[in-house]
Order: sequence, then C-alpha cells, then structure tokens
Amino acid sequence: MSVNNFITAFDHNREMLFHQSPQWLNPFRKEGYNHFCKIGLPDRSNEEWKYTSVEMLSQIPYSLSSQVSNESLGSISNYIQSDIVIVFVNGRYSQALSSFNEMNSLYHLKAFSSMSEQDCLMPSLYSTATKTDFFVSLHKAFVTDGVYLHISDKAVISNPIHILHINTNDNSQLPLMHHPHVYIYGGMHSKFSIIETYHSIHSKNSFVNSLCECIVDENAHVSHYLMFNEDMQTAHIHNSYVVQKKNSSYHSLIFSLSSKLLRNALSVQLAQAGASVSLDGLYLIHKNHHSDNHTIISHQKSDTSSNQVYKGILNDHAR
Repeated sequence: MSVNNFITAFDHNREMLFHQSPQWLNPFRKEGYNHFCKIGLPDRSNEEWKYTSVEMLSQIPYSLSSQVSNESLGSISNYIQSDIVIVFVNGRYSQALSSFNEMNSLYHLKAFSSMSEQDCLMPSLYSTATKTDFFVSLHKAFVTDGVYLHISDKAVISNPIHILHINTNDNSQLPLMHHPHVYIYGGMHSKFSIIETYHSIHSKNSFVNSLCECIVDENAHVSHYLMFNEDMQTAHIHNSYVVQKKNSSYHSLIFSLSSKLLRNALSVQLAQAGASVSLDGLYLIHKNHHSDNHTIISHQKSDTSSNQVYKGILNDHAR
C-alpha cells in the first residue's frame, strides 16, 4: 500500500514540523518517520487489521493545518462538559479556549509547546506505546503538540477533567490530518475522571491519528470516558496505552457515534499485583461506516483482573 502522500506531506511541512513545533520532539519525529517509511500502512493480511481496511488513507493527499483563529470556530460552549476543560484545535493545545485553575495543588498541566528537553516527561513519552505500531510511527512523524496532565499523589478530584478535541478545516479546501497527544499520569492514591470527546466543525475529509498514554500509579483509580462524535467524512485512528501499578483500577467507557472509519485500539498492561481494569464500549453507526474496537490486556502479574463488555447497534451497511 502506497505511503507516497504521507511522504509528500512530510516534505512539504518540514519547516513547520522541525522548526515551528517543539524542538525536543525532533528525535521522536525522525525515528517515527524512518520507521513508518520502512513498514508503511497495514493491509488486511496483517492479523490485527484483518477486519479493517485503511486503503482510503493512502489515497487522500492529507496536509497539516496551520493555526486556526478562535473566531472561526464560533461558540464551543455546547461541547463543554465540565469546568475543567483542556481544548485541542486540529491537534494543537489551545490555552485561550481551555479553562482550569493553574494554581491548584491537585493537578498540573503542561503543553508540549511550553516544555524543554530538561522536562521530566522526556524519558517517558511514547514509552508505553508499541514502537512497531504503524500509526504510532506515523504519529511520531507528524505530531505538533500535546499535553502532559499530572495528577498529584492523594489527589481526589470530584469534577471530571474534560479534554475536548475540535477538528475543523477553517478556510482550507485541503483534506487535513491531526495528530494530538495526551499523556496522563495518575499519582499514588489519586482518584479522578477524564471525559475525552472528539467533535467536528466545518470539517471535510479529515484524518485524526490520536494517541493517549496513561500511567496509573499505586492505589490510583481512574475513569476514562471517550466519545467519538465527528462528521461523516472523518477517518479516525485512536491508540490508547495504559500501564497500571499495584492495586490500581482503570475503567474505560467508549462511545462511537459516527466517523466514516473509526479504529479504537486500547492496550492495557496490568504490571503489578492487585491491578484491575474494566473496558466497556457502545457503538451506534449507520450507512457504510466502519467501527473497529481492538483491545489487548496483558496480565503481567498474578492477582490481576479484567472485564470487557462491548455492545452496539448497526444500521444500513455499517460494520
């Protein structure tokens, strides 16, 4: 399967990728690009992709978007689900649209664009992700921004933290791709909830290749609600990687409501004794749309537990 369109997009956006994005991402970028050029896109002969074709992605000449003006988005208040809101627009963190208390002691948020090579996140970034994954490699090559959300030890946050992703073409007539990155660390004995939602505004033929990494430390308890509610022309590949430590719990609930192509891959490592995970999903799709939930749970120690329930409704020629 040809990857020429992605190689062309990389060449056309070198200035933005290497000089207008965080410089400390460049080693990851080079590694990801070189590996992606080597392995390309998966086809259905690959066991993990036998039910999902991504050939359409190879046929569309996607481009990266430039900064989008907030005025062009209009009001996003209808999308906001909490008073703690972290907003991405076309894969880039928007401080102007986000809302949270920077002085609180329960959590700390830092955008990739404000970080340097000396930040403690550097050794951990992409450490949970499968280095040989096709779309993780593509993500490394094209990522322009992300956030590091650090939840303090013993923090109990009653209100959910809403991570809101907005995809838009703004005034561009080109099909655009976005590669947002969310890195979450749940401190020891912490308890919190994440609501992560994806929406489209004036979007046409977009491709979203998102990545979330989550470390759940000892005795931490995390609930993660993920909703895909994009337009009918969007293709979305989402990878989540979770690592759980001793006596931690992680609950994921995924709502898949639209998108022309949606692949949600969730990998959980139960790395220490007493860790438990519960994965639930609900999909509601129609026409000729395609939704694929792919899960891997690795019980690396004894006395760990897992549970999965995925249900949905298909209409027309959806699968």
